[in-house]
Amino acid sequence: MQKPQAISNSMIVGLIVVHLAIALPLAFSLNIWADEASSLYTTQQGFFAAFQNAATNEKQAPLYFWILSLWRTANNSILFARLFSVICSVVAIAVFARFAHRTLAPRAALLTSAFIALHPFLFLSSLEIRGYALTILLSIVLLKLFFEGFVSDNGRMSSQIAFTCASIISLYTHYYLGFLLAGFLAALIITKRWKPLRSFAISMTITAIAFMPLVIASARSQFSARASGYLESISVFEAAQMLWHHAIAFLLPAGLLRGEEISTFTLFRAWIARIIAVVLTILVIKYRNKLQRRTQVFAAITLVAYSLFFAVAVFASPAYIALRHATPLFAPTVLFAASLCLDVFSEISERTTKIVIFAVGLIVLASFSFSITTMYPNTTKRGDWARIGAFIEQNESPNQPIVIFTTFDALALPYHYHGVNKILPDEKFFEFDQEAPFGSEASLQTQTDFVISEIPPDAEYVWLATNEKCFAGYACASLENWIQANYTIEIEKEFYLEKLYLLKKRR
Repeated sequence: MQKPQAISNSMIVGLIVVHLAIALPLAFSLNIWADEASSLYTTQQGFFAAFQNAATNEKQAPLYFWILSLWRTANNSILFARLFSVICSVVAIAVFARFAHRTLAPRAALLTSAFIALHPFLFLSSLEIRGYALTILLSIVLLKLFFEGFVSDNGRMSSQIAFTCASIISLYTHYYLGFLLAGFLAALIITKRWKPLRSFAISMTITAIAFMPLVIASARSQFSARASGYLESISVFEAAQMLWHHAIAFLLPAGLLRGEEISTFTLFRAWIARIIAVVLTILVIKYRNKLQRRTQVFAAITLVAYSLFFAVAVFASPAYIALRHATPLFAPTVLFAASLCLDVFSEISERTTKIVIFAVGLIVLASFSFSITTMYPNTTKRGDWARIGAFIEQNESPNQPIVIFTTFDALALPYHYHGVNKILPDEKFFEFDQEAPFGSEASLQTQTDFVISEIPPDAEYVWLATNEKCFAGYACASLENWIQANYTIEIEKEFYLEKLYLLKKRR
């Protein structure tokens, strides 16, 4: 029987070319949404402004924004800003493929690399002017260096030093990458790697010392900002369910941006995921003695990281573990699943294994196709600001101010609107938090009062754009009541997760 071919450079290039063939046209054509506009706003004044404001504005680790501010000095366009994420994803594919080649069997390495390269979540990360793609790249680099420096029987000192540097960079990029570091510690203990554990402890001590300046410089402002808002509570069961959905999104994605919408496909996918989980659990119990050390390591890393996310959801807020926050879990989840399946199916006949691979491959292909084609309805991101800007330009007259609710969304329209009217508000984009349970009338009250105060009292016509927070519940009730009392609606038009109105002042 012919031995399966290892991953060659041409195969890696092929995966990268396919990824770019899908990502680049979308990177060129998609509008930006509020989060991306926030990145552009934070980095538009250059490195020193980004250095001062990144952590306080974005309320997250600042390194991505520092890098982006330098990157944009070469070119200030939206496409160029996105290209940094595309490049991070491309490098992530290459590093992942090399790591998989050294860790998994050849066929499994190739299939897993293709899975990562064509995964809708990686495309999503490539197309965001945010730190997601960089986070994925760093998570893969951490895994690779950890295996080379601490898991391998002939762990290299150079890999341990590089791992320490990567750990510091990771914590300055995404705080939750620290959860992987905790998982690495658990993996060494579970596999009884005592000698590497001492070297790992030294590495983490150096990392902690290097991370301390950021803690001192930004912790107070970030935590005080988080403490000022209302935090939703969540039950243990709901937290576990949320993380289960994240795991499914990484292994069998659907509806990554619009949430778990109820549809025939998502229901089918949910039951398929449950069936696969049950079957795999039975097989793992049966062949538990066959699990390799690499699988035990991946299991420890992944389960510890998920446990820490679970703790954040239960003791802090589920708002802090949305899918985009869980980016550090993406690569470990995929690698753990691949390694586990490789061990289990090595005990099953090759014919059965081929049938399973074919069947699962069809399901994965359908899942990927569904996710990619529904990720950006009508080739737009939430807010649809390019079309909103064009619509206003075609229908506006001077002295018709454009008011955006919520204030954070007001960051996005200026990048797509080139008309004659002023966009309001033009300040306090980052100052408002949720104040009460989601959807309640009090949840956005302070922000509502501020936006109303920004509307010029002498303007006969006002454009108003509201986002999906106003589509359900009573969050915008006071804004709607104020508008009804003072204006009539001349134009009402729906866009993707945004509504636009032209209001006329009542006489």
